[in-house]
Amino acid sequence: MKIKVTFFSFLFLAVVLVLSSFISAAANITSCEQGDDNCRIDNAYTCLEDKIDTRTCAKLGSDEKAFALIATGDCKSEVISDSKYKSDIRYTSLALLGGATKNGTEEWLVSKNRTTDNLDWFLQIESSEESSCTVSTGNNNYNIKLNEDKTVTAIGSLGGCFSIPSGNNYWIKINQNCFDEEITVSCDKSFLTSLIYQKQGSGTIYISDETHQSSSGGKTTERVDSLCFGTSGCNYEGSLWAALVLNSLNYDVSPYMPYLVANMNSNNNPSFLPEAFVYLLTGEFGNDLLSKQISDKWWLGSSNNDKFYDTAVALYALQYDNSLQRQNSIKWLLNEVQGSDGCWSNGDVRDTAFLLYSIEPRTSSDQNPGDVGAADCESSGYNCMSEISCSQAGGEEVSSYSCAGISVCCDKQKVFDSCSEQGGEICSSGQTCAGGIDSESSDTTSGQICCVNGSCEVSSGDDDEISSSCVSADGACRQGSCLENEEELFGESCQFTSDLCCVEKGSSPTGTFSSVWIWVLLVLIILVVIGIIFRDRLKQIWFRTKSGFGGSKSSPSGRPPFTPPSQFSPGRVFSSPQRRPVTPQHSSARPRGELDDVLKKLKDMGK
Repeated sequence: MKIKVTFFSFLFLAVVLVLSSFISAAANITSCEQGDDNCRIDNAYTCLEDKIDTRTCAKLGSDEKAFALIATGDCKSEVISDSKYKSDIRYTSLALLGGATKNGTEEWLVSKNRTTDNLDWFLQIESSEESSCTVSTGNNNYNIKLNEDKTVTAIGSLGGCFSIPSGNNYWIKINQNCFDEEITVSCDKSFLTSLIYQKQGSGTIYISDETHQSSSGGKTTERVDSLCFGTSGCNYEGSLWAALVLNSLNYDVSPYMPYLVANMNSNNNPSFLPEAFVYLLTGEFGNDLLSKQISDKWWLGSSNNDKFYDTAVALYALQYDNSLQRQNSIKWLLNEVQGSDGCWSNGDVRDTAFLLYSIEPRTSSDQNPGDVGAADCESSGYNCMSEISCSQAGGEEVSSYSCAGISVCCDKQKVFDSCSEQGGEICSSGQTCAGGIDSESSDTTSGQICCVNGSCEVSSGDDDEISSSCVSADGACRQGSCLENEEELFGESCQFTSDLCCVEKGSSPTGTFSSVWIWVLLVLIILVVIGIIFRDRLKQIWFRTKSGFGGSKSSPSGRPPFTPPSQFSPGRVFSSPQRRPVTPQHSSARPRGELDDVLKKLKDMGK
């Protein structure tokens, strides 16, 4: 009985602790009205602070501490004392983003740059006519000839710095040992020079934005600056974060861009959503990032299943954009998947903190150098955008006003390319962009949209009802084919019959168990394990319970019921100190005389 009471007492205490914890957290959550996004964001910050206070910074994981610092300003000392601080490039970059600077952190990060190890660089010389040119490095001069068909012929040896690729003699290859050296070109006809790079083993060629032109007898100068971040080889994810953070600290990160751009689709790199980082750094690949949105709600890297973190990465890049994709994603986060406690991803600190920082950052202004006491940029009539976007708009940075993250305050509005420059077409009022994205452009008017990577089509029938079939199944309608991390979901309709309904791989009903069944199986497994461990105690409890249901019942007076002497009663022993117990005979009745003889013999035996 004592064991039974102890077991149920422990169970009761556990339930009380869980319920009290839930009630304590729920007490700070405000009931929000429909469409009150600020209320829901307030709840998310409340939940995040509760999670950090309950677990304490010291017990958070490395990523949790770093993003807690970025979103709330908490855990700075714990971030600095983490073993990854100034040993891991990505983590140290996150620490810098959160304002955790100590003992030359910036210098340590910069010192981890290295020459790229998987890019080939070429020198391109162009002229409208045949010409003879001299290419020089230091005191070494090499002669080449530009032919009429634009090919290049070496005149003599090109030394250790240059070579002409076999099968591609339109360019001069620059050997890696001559990176960072100044290359001077001079020709006897007017000419121009530029640099070209290519990832080893890839057929894609990237042309540098800068070209240099000179007249006959003049000179141009080129230099290969090709860097990445890493300790033993280039680290792609670390390079993304390091370049992003150092750019916000006014470092020149242009030498890192060729590596980041050329390796976007290599190996596991698409899972980091590099388009988000490159968009912030260069203003390019924005439409590529928008096109990766799934179901008009979230983003997901191609080789992982971390939609909340990846959505935070994308929204961080789109922090000051007014794109439809950003608006839809925030609606999904606040109205569909936010937990009752206010957090996301089942209360995950990292994901909740990063999402909040990407949606509506509220960290103190002294986290970022130079922002102490600065007034808000946009409320002061200026515009927050990336540094490159401000430059492209012909604007100047207004340093006395602050923006969130790495954005700068610009005195000009952001300039968008025309729809044709983005490779899209303008859809008129009443048309929608089928299979593509709605992109902001400079030449659309009211009611028009710029459709990129899709086609303008007139919807037929009840569009909401038709499109909801695929959307309600958490799918996305795409034109042509599904993305790399998706598979086609058959039996679901799209707004346009030519589109495919695509879902994440492994998320279709035929490929996965319902999460409810997973929990049911988990509970059953736990019950079986408990049953095995406490099997002896459970047997005792079972037998006692069974005897309580099937045993004798008390009499109305409260006394035990009468038990006939001829029956065995548990707990009582009948004995005679003088005579042996006589076993009753159940034979048939005998004549009276025989019975008298038997009684007489028994009497004699007792004397």
